[in-house]
Amino acid sequence: MDIFDVLTLIGGLCLFLFGMNLMGAALERSAGSKLENMIGRLTTGKLAGLLTGLGVTAVIQSSSATTVMVVGFVNSRLMTLRQAIHVIMGANIGTTVTAMLSSVGTTKNARRAALVHLSFNIIGTVVCLSAFAVVKSLFAPALLNEAADYAGIAFAHSIFNVVL
Repeated sequence: MDIFDVLTLIGGLCLFLFGMNLMGAALERSAGSKLENMIGRLTTGKLAGLLTGLGVTAVIQSSSATTVMVVGFVNSRLMTLRQAIHVIMGANIGTTVTAMLSSVGTTKNARRAALVHLSFNIIGTVVCLSAFAVVKSLFAPALLNEAADYAGIAFAHSIFNVVL
């Protein structure tokens, strides 16, 4: 791997992030208050937020894109940290849709691997959300109702991906 490969990698990452930022800004401008109301309705409850994250990720086939959109919405103060955490946890489950679709019509072992992937992410999500609920009740009851910031989202996403 030479310097050109590293620069190409950094350039590709920058283009991806720029595109996601541009998409979020355009969506926000075009929808305005309708978008804010829709996000509020889709992410108010815990299950609703999980299903929203799962659905969006299943459709666009990228939990990274879902997370970038959530960060954009949080940056615009359209979501609280609680809403963002539930959507991101749902996106972690939504990533398994690709494996499930890929396993259709394949061997029994491929279907088992996809099912284990799905089960692992569901169990991990339940464990993480339970841990977040305990931490919230013990240390900062109002913390999750505040507008989220990048650090809170990064922390929640990292806990799921690193610990589990």
